[in-house]
Amino acid sequence: MAEIILPGGERWKRGISSDLVIIGMNRNLDVTAFSKKGERLTGFRRSEVLGKKAWETFLPREHLDEWKGYLDSCGEGEVPILTKEGKFVDIYSTFIRINENDVCVFGIEAGKKCSQQGKREEEKKINQTGKKLEAETISKAVESILENRDFLESEWKRLGKTIDDIEKLVISLEEERKNLLREKAELERKKVETSKYLDKIMKSLNKKLKQKGKPKKANQNKETKRKGYALDVQNIKSFPEIADMPALVVKKGIIQAVTPSFSKLVEYDENELLNKKFFSLVPVDQLMRVGEYYLNRIRKRDVPNEYETVIMTKSKKPLQVKISASQINWKGEKAELMVIERLV
Repeated sequence: MAEIILPGGERWKRGISSDLVIIGMNRNLDVTAFSKKGERLTGFRRSEVLGKKAWETFLPREHLDEWKGYLDSCGEGEVPILTKEGKFVDIYSTFIRINENDVCVFGIEAGKKCSQQGKREEEKKINQTGKKLEAETISKAVESILENRDFLESEWKRLGKTIDDIEKLVISLEEERKNLLREKAELERKKVETSKYLDKIMKSLNKKLKQKGKPKKANQNKETKRKGYALDVQNIKSFPEIADMPALVVKKGIIQAVTPSFSKLVEYDENELLNKKFFSLVPVDQLMRVGEYYLNRIRKRDVPNEYETVIMTKSKKPLQVKISASQINWKGEKAELMVIERLV
C-alpha cells in the first residue's frame, strides 16, 4: 500500500499498489509529491526532489515538452524518467488534474509484466483514486464557500442596518432643512414688512417736515442754529476729527456720505453705499429697535446719543458696534452724523 504527500501537505494512504510511481507537480513543474516507488525506481530520495524543478532531478530535459503536453492535456501515455545514475526508464503514466494548479501522475514501469486483468485493476484503482481526490477537493471547496456565505450574510445584515441608520439620518436632515427654509422665509417676510413699515413712517415724517419748513426756508441757517444744529457739514471728509473714523451721514434714512474707514468696515465701495437705505445694513432682529430709536431722534424725544446694535457687512457678517449719533445741518437740511465704534 502506497503513501504519498499531496500538494498542500495532506497525507494520502489508500489501497494503491506499491508498484505505482506517483508524482505530484504544479504548472511550473515544481515537484509537490513523490512516492516510495519513485524513490526506488529513480534512486532519488523524496527530500531531494520535493520543492525543486522536475528537470533538476528525474525529468529529462530533452523530453520536457513531452511532459508539458501531458500535464496540459491530462492524458495518458509512455514517458521517460531519469534515474540518479543517469539511466532512462519508461513508465506508462496517467495524468490527473487535482485542482487548477496541481496535477498528479500515476505511472507503472513500462517493462513490468502484468496480466491484462491486473492492468485493468491498476487502471481502475488509478481512476478511483483520481475521482476520490477530485471529490475531496470539491468538498473542501464547498465547505469554504459555505463558510464565506455565512460571513457574507452577516456582513450583509450589518450593512443593511447601516443603510437603515443612514436613511433615518437623511430623513432627519431633510426635516431640519425644511425647518430652516421655513424660518428663513419667515425672517424675509418680517424684514419686508418692517422695511415697508419704516418707509411708510419716513414718508409721513418727510411730508410733515417739508410742510413745516416752507415758511422758514429763507432763514434756514439761523433756524437750524437756534434749534441746536450748529454743525454745518458740506463734506464729511473735511472734518479731521472724524475723517479717519468709521462714520456716515444719514438723511431721511438714506446714506448721504461715508468715510473710507466705514466703507472698509462694511466691505462696500463708497459708491455702493451712497443713496443706500441705512436700515438695509441692520439685521431683521434689530430693525424695530434701531428704527424706533432713529424716529425718536427725529421727533426730538429724549433718547441717548449712543446705543449698541449690530450691522451687517456685504458678506453678511454681523458686527457688534456702538453708534454715536449727532444731528447736523447737511447741505441746508437736517441729518444724522453717525460715528461707528466696533465692539468685538
